[in-house]
Amino acid sequence: MKAIYRYSIVLFFIFLMVFAAVWFGEREIIFPELAAVSTGLLIIDKRVWAVSSVSAFILLTLMSVVGSVISLYSPLPLYANMTIGVIITLLSLRIARSNFYPILSASVLPILMHEGGLLYIIVTVCGGGLILLAREFEFSTGLRKKDSPLVLTDYNRNLFIAFGPRVILIGLIIFLFYKLDFYYAMLPPLIVAFVELSFNKSGMRRGAAVVLFLLLSAIALGACAVYVSYTAGIVPIYVSICIAEVCLFCIFELAHRKFAPASAMVLVPALANPANPVYFASDAAVGAVVFVLSALNLSAAEQRMNIKARYN
Repeated sequence: MKAIYRYSIVLFFIFLMVFAAVWFGEREIIFPELAAVSTGLLIIDKRVWAVSSVSAFILLTLMSVVGSVISLYSPLPLYANMTIGVIITLLSLRIARSNFYPILSASVLPILMHEGGLLYIIVTVCGGGLILLAREFEFSTGLRKKDSPLVLTDYNRNLFIAFGPRVILIGLIIFLFYKLDFYYAMLPPLIVAFVELSFNKSGMRRGAAVVLFLLLSAIALGACAVYVSYTAGIVPIYVSICIAEVCLFCIFELAHRKFAPASAMVLVPALANPANPVYFASDAAVGAVVFVLSALNLSAAEQRMNIKARYN
C-alpha cells in the first residue's frame, strides 16, 4: 500500500503540472525533471542523493535562475551555453557537497529549449517546493523512515579529477550532437543519467543494461504519448502522459529497478512537442546509448587508473 500511495502522489504531481500547462496554454510549465526529483525523493526507499530538503530547494531555485539567464542573455552558441550550464551546476554541487544531479536539468533545459524566464523559475520553485513538502509529510506520517546521511567519498578528490573528465566528455558529446543536428540526443535527463552512472560508487552502474532499458522504455512511452495526443488527437496530453508514466512505473516494478531520469524522459516530448515522434524517439535513443556507454567507459577508465596507482 505504501508503494501505491507513493506512485499515486508522483502521478498526481505530474498530472497537475501537465494539466496546468494545457489549461494556461503554456508548455513551459512542464518541467520534466520534477518527475525525476519526485521519483527519487518520494518513490525510491533508499536515499539516492546527499541533500537536505532545504538544500534541494535552494539548488533547484538557483539553477533555474542560472539556466534562464544563460538562455536569455548569452550570445554564445547552444553547445557552449549548455556546457557552461553544466560547469556552473557541477561547481555548485561541489560547493554544496551534494550529488543532487537533477539540478543539471534545471540549468540546461531552458538553454536547450530556448526558454527560461520568470515563469520557468516559478514552476521550478513551486513544483520543487510541493515535492519536498510531500517528502516531509511522508516522514511525519511514517510512510518513509529517515535514513542516515549519504557520505560522498568522491568529494575527497581534487576538483578537476572529480568533475573535469565529466565536463570535457559532456561538452564533446553535446558538440558532436549539435553538429550532427541530433537535437533530442542531448536532452538534460540523459546528461543527468550520464553523471549518475559515471561515478564508480554508483549502484546503478552495476545494472547499466537495465538502466539503458528503462531509459529506452521511457523514450518510447513518451513518444507514444505525444503521438496519441498531438498527432492523433485521441486523448488530451495530460491523460496520455499519465498513462505512459503508469506504464513506466509498472516496468520499474517488473525490473526491480527504479531510475529517476527515466521518469523525466517520459515528460520531455510533452514539452518539446516534436513534429515527428519517431524522429524524437530515434534521436533520444541514440543519445541514451551514447551517454550510458560513455559513462561506463569513463568509470572503467578511472577505476583502472586508481588500481594502477595503488600498485605503483
